[in-house]
Amino acid sequence: MREISGNLEAFVVSKGHGEALAAKAKALGSRGATITYARAFSHSSVIRALGLGEMQQEMVLILSSDQSLYDKLKDDELVLQAIRLARQQESEMDNKLIVIIASKGYADDIVEAARKAGAQGATVIKGRGTGSEEDVKFLNVTIVPEKEIVLIVSPSENAKAIMAAVDDLDILKQEGSGVLFTCPVESFQKSK
Repeated sequence: MREISGNLEAFVVSKGHGEALAAKAKALGSRGATITYARAFSHSSVIRALGLGEMQQEMVLILSSDQSLYDKLKDDELVLQAIRLARQQESEMDNKLIVIIASKGYADDIVEAARKAGAQGATVIKGRGTGSEEDVKFLNVTIVPEKEIVLIVSPSENAKAIMAAVDDLDILKQEGSGVLFTCPVESFQKSK
C-alpha cells in the first residue's frame, strides 16, 4: 500500500448532503471521501415525546494533504458540525487510532489479521465511497460501492505491527481497494 501523509477531517451534515460536501472537498483538491450514516438526538424531552428527537445525519470523512481544507469547509452551509482530530506530536500520544477503509465484505479478514498482530478489538462502521472510478452506472443510476470502516485503538508501540499485518492482506494490494492510516489519540478510556 502506498503511504500518503495527510489529515483526517470529519464533517456532520444532514442526511442526503454528504455527496454534495464530498464534491466540494474534491473541487478543493481532496481525492475523495467516505460517508457514514449517523443519528443525532435532541436533548429536549418535549421534542423526544413528539417523536421528533432523532435526526438522520451523515458523517463525511475526508483524508487530505491540504492543511487548509478544514478551514475552507467548516463554515459551509451544509456543515452541522466540523471535527478536527488531534494535532499534537505523535511522540506525546500513548495510543493511536488505526483506520482502515475497505470495500464491503473485507472487515472480518481485516479484524482477524489485526487481532493476530495484537489488536484487542475493533469497531466496524458501514459507509459508502464518493467520487471514485469504481462508481458504476446502471440504467442511468450511479451505483456507489459500499465500504466498511474498521476502527482500532491501539497502544502506539503496537500500531506498526497491526498496520503491517493488515497491509499484508491481499485485499488491500489492489489500487483503490482501501485506505489504511493512523491518527494520534488525545485520550482514551475503556468501558468497564
